[in-house]
Amino acid sequence: MLVRALAALPPSALRASTLPRLVTGDIIGAVAFSHVRRSGARPLAAVKTPGGWQVTGRLDWVSGWDVADVVHVLAETDDGKVVQFMLHTSPQPGVTIHEPLALMAMQGSHTRPVSFEQFYVPDEYCLGVLDRGMWLAIDERIGAMPTPPAFGLVRASISSLIELADHSPGTDTTDITDTAMSLSAEVIGLRDVAYRAIDDRAPIPTLMALRGRSLELASRSCASTVMAAGSRALAPGSDVGRRYREAAFLSVFRQSPAARSAALAQMGPGLSASS
Repeated sequence: MLVRALAALPPSALRASTLPRLVTGDIIGAVAFSHVRRSGARPLAAVKTPGGWQVTGRLDWVSGWDVADVVHVLAETDDGKVVQFMLHTSPQPGVTIHEPLALMAMQGSHTRPVSFEQFYVPDEYCLGVLDRGMWLAIDERIGAMPTPPAFGLVRASISSLIELADHSPGTDTTDITDTAMSLSAEVIGLRDVAYRAIDDRAPIPTLMALRGRSLELASRSCASTVMAAGSRALAPGSDVGRRYREAAFLSVFRQSPAARSAALAQMGPGLSASS
């Protein structure tokens, strides 16, 4: 997202000094804008000042802070605008970095809360100002797309099921093998349909439904592997247990109210008003 924002800028010192290094991987970028999807109070407010913007508030969830060099941050104005700016992760006045969050999954994401107190963003670090409704419309299509990591979790779960079946001598593992074969056929079919829908720019409700199906399949696959592995899946360091938690993470990743409803509709009758 940061690369896209910089590429859309007219020639500038910021673009010239940052964009090539992001593209080559010499520096790493992160993003902080999931808060814009939520209605209600603005957690991060921006006020125009001479030569820049003054930003105040707190972001409870900034992933990648410890490994990133720069962050693409969004703040909101009183009149419904979204201000995009680039922030260096090096210490600077007006920015407070809090302790990492203890997460049940994706602990390696280095997620921290970050607070801003009248932090000054010069105009040259501003990546653009958009109407919030326009930004949400753009974000909705991106967030509606089926997520490839869900299919990766299914494939990994299938491999684990086959391995468990092959390494259980003297035990009838027909149920485990049958589950692996069933999941394999299901993920191949769903993945093909999902990627075709993305390529064809299918309507957003169609994409959201496919995204919900992929998340449900990932959750079901990982849960099946936990059942097949038994109590060892709950031991620290278990890949089976880790993937189960990762499936939970994907279920809230890039979540919007509409995406949540579409996903819940795939989880079973009665869980969503739209089901």
